Amino acid sequence: MDGLNVLIVRHICGTIWTLAYLLIIRRSFIDKNYGIPLIPTMMNVGWEAFDFFYAEKSYMGNYSMLWLILDLIILYQIIIYMGKGRFKTPFALCLKSIGGSLLWFMILIASEKLNIEIITGAFFQNGLMSILFIHFILKRKNISGQSIYIAILKMAGTAIIYIPVMYIGGLPLSLKLIAYPIYLTIFAGDLAYIFLYVKYFKQSHKGSIWLRV
Repeated sequence: MDGLNVLIVRHICGTIWTLAYLLIIRRSFIDKNYGIPLIPTMMNVGWEAFDFFYAEKSYMGNYSMLWLILDLIILYQIIIYMGKGRFKTPFALCLKSIGGSLLWFMILIASEKLNIEIITGAFFQNGLMSILFIHFILKRKNISGQSIYIAILKMAGTAIIYIPVMYIGGLPLSLKLIAYPIYLTIFAGDLAYIFLYVKYFKQSHKGSIWLRV
């Protein structure tokens, strides 16, 4: 893609994910339950700090700073809501969250020095996030902290990046062999998550799925 198209895709992606984050934060406070699994949140915090403060060439620019702030709010929600049930104190979970974020930040720095774009470009963690979201909802067996809009925006925010890459091509074969399976994993995982959300919504709620924002 040329420079203008890259800029357009960046802003569309940035807008979609920002809206998704805001809806997650809103729904989590309403339901008093966190809306993203801990591991992806720690990876997001590490990646956004890396992309904004350290990366030689930022992928998302100022969006990374905005997302970092929003992810820290989400991390706070995890600490106060998850910490009550699974850790002796929220402080213990806070230390774990800081350690996990710093570890992923250091892995990203090492990956940039080794030129491992599949890591620094965040697609590996997005693939992992799609898998963990399925585990997340299957373990809970409910839609607390979630909405159909969050699920759709999550899928769209990532698809707006990988669909043009797959359509236009241009990646070396060695990178395609790694990247394309990850893209397909993200797509399949996001579709499966939407299906599971609809399933659990119908089991526990009456009325339109679109009224739960």
